[in-house]
Amino acid sequence: RPCLIAVQQFDVEMDPTPTIPALTPEWDPARCQQDIVLSPDKLSAKVEVDTQSARTVWATTTYSSGVLFIEIEVELHGRAGYIVYGVGNRNFAGDSVKQPRAALPFEEYYVVGFSSRGDLITAGAIERRGEEPWNNGDRMAIRIDFESETFAAYKNSHPVLVGDCPGVAVGVSPIVTLLYGPHTIRIDPMPRVPPSPPRWDPNMCPPGVKLSNYECMRSTWPRRDSLLFSLPLFSAMGRCTSTFSSSTFPRRHS
Repeated sequence: RPCLIAVQQFDVEMDPTPTIPALTPEWDPARCQQDIVLSPDKLSAKVEVDTQSARTVWATTTYSSGVLFIEIEVELHGRAGYIVYGVGNRNFAGDSVKQPRAALPFEEYYVVGFSSRGDLITAGAIERRGEEPWNNGDRMAIRIDFESETFAAYKNSHPVLVGDCPGVAVGVSPIVTLLYGPHTIRIDPMPRVPPSPPRWDPNMCPPGVKLSNYECMRSTWPRRDSLLFSLPLFSAMGRCTSTFSSSTFPRRHS
């Protein structure tokens, strides 16, 4: 039975409906399209030849609350084609036997996806091109906050893109698409989860400040066009969503 020992006076409240932590995702053999080979531990997925098309595999776990952080390591990025990873609706997965090939354009599988060519996919369509490409040996991650419905994409533990993903809280699963090939990727079962990257807070901005949806985080400081001002002769001030300590930024010497 649960037991509590109190040394000093304090209040304790028991949660009657605790949330069980979600399991580490694995690639699902039942939702794996033709030509994709999974490793025995279901953490690696690969296409060994040029498939001349897109091949997609879904993970076993669906997430709808809290924060999801999934990181993959690119063990092999072939000369032909590219890789896309992210989260999407499992209802589009179909069956590996009855529907072994892609039934839809692969972009429609994704709620949020990021390709090795630097393309951002949201709501089933390519939203932006030419962000941060990635290749052999890179570690790519996506962080989804279901409460705020925001996401961040990371390359080698550094944020490269942040944005909004409305509607993601309905429930999504990690997915990866391997186009042409050969390609090999592997899920890190115990990734180091970084803090959420800073964004300008729309609730702390006056009406004269217009914020962009996606901000690229390629450098230490935000891009200048991440904060756009429309100023009819008055001063405007924006506040960031994150709180920083002296150890957040490296010291600079003049």
